Amino acid sequence: MRIEFFTYGVNRRWGIRVDGTDLREPLVEAIRPVWEAEEFFRAKSPREREEFLRYRYGGLTALDFGDGSAAAARHFLGEGRGELWDAATGTTVVLGCVCGVWECGPLYARIDATAATVTWSGFRMPYRPPGEVLPLGPYVFERAAYERTLARPHRLREDPIR
Repeated sequence: MRIEFFTYGVNRRWGIRVDGTDLREPLVEAIRPVWEAEEFFRAKSPREREEFLRYRYGGLTALDFGDGSAAAARHFLGEGRGELWDAATGTTVVLGCVCGVWECGPLYARIDATAATVTWSGFRMPYRPPGEVLPLGPYVFERAAYERTLARPHRLREDPIR
């Protein structure tokens, strides 16, 4: 599998593509059953439901990491242990809420790095039981390529799925 990190927008949000597809695209189907169980979601029109799912997540910003690209690199290698990490589940925030406040509704994943690979698995949402894992991944990336794209993310003017 191939990963690509990119930044977009004025706040330089971090985006993620897996094999050329924005991570938020397969996430729509993974989170659909979670939200279909919620009454407020079912009360929306079909179009509103699709927009809610499609635009639910946004990338983290440099401010979320604290000290910029070095902290972002540590974070996406699973080495961050600040507020963007959940010690109870051993998972790391990989996407935040589109509202700009990552805590509002982040997406967590377990990031396991070895000398040869970086694996993302165990995707979950907060406010759900810790053992509840979304049907997404696992994704296994070659570490050298992962680190190259992490060190030099592509810069996009705006959110590619908007």
